[in-house]
Amino acid sequence: MGLSRRQLGDGEQIVLAVRPHVVTLWQPAVVLLALSPAATALLGLIPDGPTQPWLRLVVAALAGWCALRYVLWPFLAWWHTVYAVTSHRVLHREGVLARWGRDVPLGRVDDVTFTRRPAQRLVGSGRLVVSADVEDGALVLENAPRVVDLAQAISEVTHLANRPAREIEACAEPEEGDEPEDGEEPEDGEEPEDREEPEDGEE
Repeated sequence: MGLSRRQLGDGEQIVLAVRPHVVTLWQPAVVLLALSPAATALLGLIPDGPTQPWLRLVVAALAGWCALRYVLWPFLAWWHTVYAVTSHRVLHREGVLARWGRDVPLGRVDDVTFTRRPAQRLVGSGRLVVSADVEDGALVLENAPRVVDLAQAISEVTHLANRPAREIEACAEPEEGDEPEDGEEPEDGEEPEDREEPEDGEE
């Protein structure tokens, strides 16, 4: 979905890739529904005469420009916007002619939060914020669909990405100077402590 294999690194797998929720296209949809009858009505109001073809051409050109600017372009912008979670990072891509993108490595992710307005709860979308220890700050994904599943996917892959480091720390050897616990054998070169001999008559 808007993300090719050549954009991924070696061994990197796509966990989840989505576009902004389709509800973000409500404005282009309203314009499209209003534009067609409005243009038809204007064409019908043009009086007969030598200027009628030119006036109709002007109305058709204006209708076409409005369709390109307020219907087709927003749709293309939506189609080329991608929110993705891979096995290595969280990424955001957008742009039709000029592309823009931002990546957050999973090892830098500190927290994942989302908010949903009442209308967004009805359609399952929301605003997702990925807090990260990076120079640009948090990564914000607006109108993310399936926002709960997306947040859960980021949390799970972040946990899996950081698990080896935690396991290594847990299995790390104690630092030098640590005293052995009771029952441990002394290190090489150390003599065991003398045991007290029982006194005469004591068993």
